[in-house]
Amino acid sequence: MRSPQPSVTVSKCVLAGIFTGLIAALAVVIFNIIYRSITGLIAFAVIVPVSSFVLLPLINLFIGIIYFFFVRNLKNGRALFRLAAILTMLAGAYNTAFGSHSTDQPQELVTRLMFGIELIEGSLAALLLPYLADHQKMFLGDTNVRKSE
Repeated sequence: MRSPQPSVTVSKCVLAGIFTGLIAALAVVIFNIIYRSITGLIAFAVIVPVSSFVLLPLINLFIGIIYFFFVRNLKNGRALFRLAAILTMLAGAYNTAFGSHSTDQPQELVTRLMFGIELIEGSLAALLLPYLADHQKMFLGDTNVRKSE
């Protein structure tokens, strides 16, 4: 028989957000390297990896706090958070893909790069962050450590 899912704490959501941000930053840097090697894009070559490792963990930290409020205050908070995160990701990706009408080749390549980054970040925030925050043994608290002794 499955035990009921434990309540989510702010600290677990914040840690899950930071960890998701680090994983997203690593995935974005790998995507960035592969994309640039295929397209030959040179613009912003140093800025994207540095800003990814600084901004994505911070952004996901706040997304983790938002997840906590969804779970704590809404009846189906987990599902609603995933839905809201996916819809936000799709709206941002749509805006990136169709918002710019530039015919400049480097600008179009940067737009495609940003589109991929948004898809990576959005999907990890919608799927990985809730998994990590809800995982029973991922981030052990004082009570979990005492039980295992």
